Amino acid sequence: MISPLSPNDGLILVPKIEEALVLLNCTKVTYGNLLNCMWRAPNGRLFHAPNPLIHKMVPADTLSGTICRLAAVMRLSPRPA
Repeated sequence: MISPLSPNDGLILVPKIEEALVLLNCTKVTYGNLLNCMWRAPNGRLFHAPNPLIHKMVPADTLSGTICRLAAVMRLSPRPA
């Protein structure tokens, strides 16, 4: 879930990841388990992202990984009512 730190990558604040998800019309559902928060994609499907209560900063490519996970979830059919 969280990318390993490599010497060529910087760090990003977890709230910045959350800001990006909100801009993509995602909604935080719960803080989930110890490490992750559950988010709802615009199609109603759930996915996870880092928990800001546990992780202040993560490797910068965690943002791109989270966006890729969102893209994969968005390819699924909308969640049944």
